[in-house]
Amino acid sequence: MLNFKLLGKIARPLAASVFFIVASAAQPGQANELMKLGGLKPHLSLKQAVVGPEQGAKSTPFYGRMVSAAPRLDTALARRWAMARDRIDAETAWLASCRQGACRDPRATRWHSAVEAIKSTAPQSRLAFVQNVFSRQFQYVEDPAVHDHWATPLSTFLARAGDCEDHAILKRALLQAAGVPETDMRLVILQTRDGSGHVVLHVSGFAKPVLDNRYRRPVSRAHLTGDRIAAIATDDGYFLVH
Repeated sequence: MLNFKLLGKIARPLAASVFFIVASAAQPGQANELMKLGGLKPHLSLKQAVVGPEQGAKSTPFYGRMVSAAPRLDTALARRWAMARDRIDAETAWLASCRQGACRDPRATRWHSAVEAIKSTAPQSRLAFVQNVFSRQFQYVEDPAVHDHWATPLSTFLARAGDCEDHAILKRALLQAAGVPETDMRLVILQTRDGSGHVVLHVSGFAKPVLDNRYRRPVSRAHLTGDRIAAIATDDGYFLVH
């Protein structure tokens, strides 16, 4: 669960995943090389991203709300997502290299078996399949109040446990590996009725596009009534919603 009050005061680097050490061991420039090997493009640098209110940029709508036109880095969550994306992409590149025969790691084998199981379902049933597996096999475990850690997909997958953003990030990674375009997926950061933070995954093109660990099945946008959409996070960055 996200702690909005804490995030308003503190911005910490993410701890390295205990299951994936390639990214943390990489020298400057090597993380981008890992991404290229996996067919990924490096992200915007910190200097390229907007660090304050953008000038002259046009917003775009999302469920009737306006989304900032440029990625942001002026909040703790925005900086956290920027750091998480690089670790996630390095991990994705490593998994891709294993699939191509560069390694024989049992963790990668388990991951690719899960991806193949998703691929074996009909495209319009994949969200329901993933959400059903999570509701039965993955536990919800909150991070300590003073350390909100955004885990990489593989670490959550192997632990079979995590909090709301860990689950959403893992579902996003599995669906992307199974063929769902990244551009169709958004992590949606919510402020719930009681003021706490929550993260769900939204996947465009489905009648019930929201994967929310508060529900056992995919749900419609109507199920988020009462929750305030604070921001969305994509591969392009972190965008505030007004």
